[in-house]
Amino acid sequence: LYVALSQKLRDGELLFVDSLSFDAPKTADAKKMLTTLASVKGFETLASKKKNSALFALNEKNIAVEKSFDNMGNIEVDEMRNLNVLDVLSYKHIIITKPEDAIIFLNGKGNFVVKEKVEKKTEKPKEAVVKKAPVKKVVNKTTKKVVKK
Repeated sequence: LYVALSQKLRDGELLFVDSLSFDAPKTADAKKMLTTLASVKGFETLASKKKNSALFALNEKNIAVEKSFDNMGNIEVDEMRNLNVLDVLSYKHIIITKPEDAIIFLNGKGNFVVKEKVEKKTEKPKEAVVKKAPVKKVVNKTTKKVVKK
């Protein structure tokens, strides 16, 4: 996830926005928002219909924003906590709201705590026991000799 986001940042396809909210769910407001964001260098194709694939990663669930962008084909709105590598790689542009909170969340997402420390056991390996197969004595009928097998 970190590598994919870093590459998006290097390519100029990652945008941080302080906040994103609508009073009521309206597609017209969402189109105005996309037009405004398209004025940012590198995001010019965001307002065009064919190349507007973008993922809005919100800090918290916002139904008005989700419904506003619902009618747009290549725009997805989701919470930051659901962000994954497949989403980052599937969309051309990633727009993240509340960058301070997002960075804190991403830092916490990469950390994990090992609950138990695994100790190595120092047992001596058991010695292999070699068993010899019993010898069978077979009498060859033609030569009348005893053959060991």
